[in-house]
Amino acid sequence: MPKKDIFTGLLKRIKNHYYELTEEDLIDIKRRYQQDNLKTEQFCFESIRFYYNDNDLYLENEEDLTEIVSRLLSYINPAKLDEEKLFKYVFHSILVNRSKKENPEKSLKLMDQYLPEFKKLHLRLLVEKAFVYHRDVKDPEKAVRQYNDALLLAKKTGNDKLEGKLIFLIGQKYALEYKSVESCAKAIKYYENSLNVYSKYSDKDSIGMQGRLYYEIGFNLDTLEKYDEAIMNFKKAKDLYENIGRNTGKILYLLASIYNSLENYDIALKYSEKASKVMDSQEIFFLGDCISLEASCHWELGNEEKALEVLKSLVIEFPDHQLISIYLARLGRYYMHFKEYDEAIDVISKAVKKLNKKDEDYISTYIDDLTRIADCYLQKREIQKADEILDELLNSYPDEINVIFSLGIKAESELAKGKIISTLRYVKKTRKLYEQNNILNNMFLKAWYNKTKDLRNHIFQERSLAYALVYPFL
Repeated sequence: MPKKDIFTGLLKRIKNHYYELTEEDLIDIKRRYQQDNLKTEQFCFESIRFYYNDNDLYLENEEDLTEIVSRLLSYINPAKLDEEKLFKYVFHSILVNRSKKENPEKSLKLMDQYLPEFKKLHLRLLVEKAFVYHRDVKDPEKAVRQYNDALLLAKKTGNDKLEGKLIFLIGQKYALEYKSVESCAKAIKYYENSLNVYSKYSDKDSIGMQGRLYYEIGFNLDTLEKYDEAIMNFKKAKDLYENIGRNTGKILYLLASIYNSLENYDIALKYSEKASKVMDSQEIFFLGDCISLEASCHWELGNEEKALEVLKSLVIEFPDHQLISIYLARLGRYYMHFKEYDEAIDVISKAVKKLNKKDEDYISTYIDDLTRIADCYLQKREIQKADEILDELLNSYPDEINVIFSLGIKAESELAKGKIISTLRYVKKTRKLYEQNNILNNMFLKAWYNKTKDLRNHIFQERSLAYALVYPFL
């Protein structure tokens, strides 16, 4: 197909799908690409560069772009390309294969085919091969082996920064793929070695990489519950990012989270407020959770009305947040504290509708939320509605640990109706379920038990009349 025909078809697709381009833009592109001395492969690579860079498009999210790039690559004869262009050809072919979800073996075969052709760029292709094993084949062991091969070559060629980058990438594989105490420790070791390389340089990119490495070290130390060391590394990352004008929102959020875990709520609140002000608006997940953390700190510090205000603003501002069901349920608990039971029922009901049935903890969360709704009805003296919810839960999930709370509310409901024997029966069931699950001796359940102490205390301490009345008979 003549070059002009290729270009005309592409222009139509650009104009149809990427409306931000003006007619003047299209004329300018056409003028640049239709120069007499422009070879077909140059035209194709320039077009690909234009789609990726000038339009900031992402292949994995754009089917039309994939089709265009695939078409452009088909006009190129790899045998006629120099090493730099051959690398681009292989690289963009890999992206096309990934976007089309084709067998990653196709990409690996392509790289193995052209690997002997590369001299200067042999190392870069080894790195891309490791990426394919990680992203497409999803084999972290082979990815690490490929990175190590590339690392040996980088050391031989004296490519210091690439060596540091590869050490960092190997660390990431351990941190992200294995998720154990041992792998976190290995990741930290690799990050520290990479940091030793980048610390030799003072350019902006190297300083940014130093900040990233302190961030990653801090993150893994946090996972290992080495909080003091994690705080120190996060603060170093924050200082470096501030020096080069990078956003520190995530770091401030993680600092707030650690101080919250340490029950140092004053400092946690300070960091969470700072984080929510500077957090990138595109970081919806972290921004939402940061505001949620801010509300929690206010609550723990006794600023209960402020906590309610902050959490209300969160659910209004981020109605589609990934954790919206959690935020709504917590807002419901806050309303229950203020005895605003109608509002509590409303927001917790919304939380139930937002639950994802595919989530691992769906059933336990579902039971907790409906139990709270039943509790609200009980406090409103609408006992029949409370019983309908509780009976459904107890019949549907008799062996779930979370129905302990449902049994507690049911015991109180029976007591409210004057049924002492029935109250005793439900309290005995509660004790039996605790014993069956060995809740105080199982470390996981004990941690979960402590995390839910707010609801447990609400049932068995603050309003423990049912339990107190029947306890002597147990």
